[in-house]
Amino acid sequence: MRFYEFKITEQVSGVYIIGDSHAKALGGTNNSAENGARLDAIARQADRVPSGSVVVMTGGHNDVAAGTSPQQIASRVSQIIRDIEAKGSTVYYILFPTGSQNPNQENMSTTRRAINQAITVNYDLEGKGLSSDGQHATMSAYGNIPLPTASEQPTDDERSSGPDDGTRGDEPTDDQAGIEAGPPYPPSDLQRVAEMQSKLEEIGYSVGSTGIDGKYGPRTANAVKSFKQDYDLEGDHFEMDAEALATLNKVVSGEIERVSAPTQVAQISGDIGDIAQDSVTQGKVGAVLDLIAGPESAGRYDAVYPGRRRPQILNMTLNQLYDDMRSRGDASGSSASGRYQYIRTTLQSVANSMRLDPATTVFDPETQDRVAIYHLRANHGLDRWLAGRMSHEDFLRRLAGTWAGIPDPSTGESAFIGILDNRAGIRVATAIDRLDQIQRA
Repeated sequence: MRFYEFKITEQVSGVYIIGDSHAKALGGTNNSAENGARLDAIARQADRVPSGSVVVMTGGHNDVAAGTSPQQIASRVSQIIRDIEAKGSTVYYILFPTGSQNPNQENMSTTRRAINQAITVNYDLEGKGLSSDGQHATMSAYGNIPLPTASEQPTDDERSSGPDDGTRGDEPTDDQAGIEAGPPYPPSDLQRVAEMQSKLEEIGYSVGSTGIDGKYGPRTANAVKSFKQDYDLEGDHFEMDAEALATLNKVVSGEIERVSAPTQVAQISGDIGDIAQDSVTQGKVGAVLDLIAGPESAGRYDAVYPGRRRPQILNMTLNQLYDDMRSRGDASGSSASGRYQYIRTTLQSVANSMRLDPATTVFDPETQDRVAIYHLRANHGLDRWLAGRMSHEDFLRRLAGTWAGIPDPSTGESAFIGILDNRAGIRVATAIDRLDQIQRA
């Protein structure tokens, strides 16, 4: 490693700079940052970064200005970094300062904290050589960011090779390591999962219409559940541990006698409990709303944080509700309200985009569904997913960026874990299985 101070005219082979005005200030010939860029634009910059690069990234403060919630921003920053790292690149993130003249300034510190909890921040601009407006950095602010030189970056051969014994460093060998349900589907597991799927099919357990694809998804989990049930193996269907894999190999080889009639469970037994109240919206969209509302509020339109009911909110105008949310937020730490547990800043942003009159619009069940549906269509790709043009995983990832009870498919955890008492309320495999059922209905 070495310390590298960026110079405006210097060419740095293998180092790419993306982001907003803070990154634009770094200069350099591999700099594709744009003043005022929001995270969606930064994600497009990231798509153009070659594999195996060193990437310096900023971004997020313009999304704060636009009214995006701190949790959504943190989740989006984390996702962009994961997408870059999936290409074998190394990312160094520079965190924006609180000193900003942007709207929604009150969310600046909260967003910084959320990002700090979601990712590793390599350099924080807070108090570091800022210009007179308090938000844009001078060149000297970016000194001493630790970057590996291009010569220190591993080659493609080095990335793929391991010790001479055929194993990969300290990682367990195939016969020692279990396999857990995904996503994510790391390349290192694709072949192992495909081999497991092939063996399950060979002894009579269907992995579904998706076939042997190397992905440990809901249908493969279904086959694992049946296999474990028939061979008296412990554990759930979201993992094939070393013992289960060894048993599978022995059944295939004939060392263990096969059961005469393999069980094929019709569907994964979900961990989505009954909800207290169905959505007032019917059909597939209503089913999506129910999926979100289950872990968020148990389906109750009068739910408020933390896990309480407040029927009065159903008769409040949006303006009255905003005042009520401010008061409750000061007292409890969160203003989350209604069936979909919107916090005040997010609800205001969506309602403003819908041009709802806050003085006359009542926060009744119909309005709550209208807001959630608009939000799903505008920011989460609902129409694309319903049409089959977006994968279940991508749709779930977008949902997880807004709703804390929905698991991020890359981690299996809530995107907001560590903030208050947020946690995912359902498993990834269960959520994807439910999305598949909804889409096919």
